[in-house]
Amino acid sequence: MPHRRTTPIPITKGIIKTMNSTATQLEPPTVAAVADAPDIHIHEPSEPERTLGKLTFSNRNHSRFTVQCDALALSNFGYGSYNSTLAIASLIGPATSVKAAAAILNTNLSAEIRTSDFNCETMCNSYRVERSDAGYRVYRHRLPLPFAIWHCLAVAKDSRLIPHMSDEALWMKLKSDAFTTPILRGWMPWLRWAMERENLLRYPPAFQCSPAVFYCDQSALDNLVSDGLREGNLTI
Repeated sequence: MPHRRTTPIPITKGIIKTMNSTATQLEPPTVAAVADAPDIHIHEPSEPERTLGKLTFSNRNHSRFTVQCDALALSNFGYGSYNSTLAIASLIGPATSVKAAAAILNTNLSAEIRTSDFNCETMCNSYRVERSDAGYRVYRHRLPLPFAIWHCLAVAKDSRLIPHMSDEALWMKLKSDAFTTPILRGWMPWLRWAMERENLLRYPPAFQCSPAVFYCDQSALDNLVSDGLREGNLTI
């Protein structure tokens, strides 16, 4: 029988034609073909490289020290027009510097805090930072040897702060004792969108972290849920 010449066709059309034709059959690959096939390396997406900024602490006695910072968030917490209150800070440095920074954040000691070397569009350098009136939850630990440095995480105690924003974090917030409105877990994407639209959920300037500040109260949540149900955006 003479050899029939076929014309190459695009892969998607070829699959459809093969499925609809009885004349062409796909043969499974042989063991030799599999053995001769080149190795395929799948590269897992890597996390973006983290960079470091700096926080410099100084007091009226002209004492000054600097610690490196790998995460920072500022907020005005609804007061004033500038995001100048330290909401979150992840600090790295020698034990003396890290402990001194934690002490300054949780006391009324007169001190000035300034940012520097933050490679981020939303974070200003040489910017004066204020301390939160609510104080901070501070977590400290020494990094494993051979590094003789400490890590400190300071998170403002302000109840409106959500340190890491997600639908799950919003769900936990709305299921707290502060709210009595019946809600479903599946409503979170729409409620989050609606709160952002109404400026009830705001995203402060942040460096290598993703916090949010929550301004929704019981009355506002009731109105959002009522609107969502009435307009068909929420279903039971």
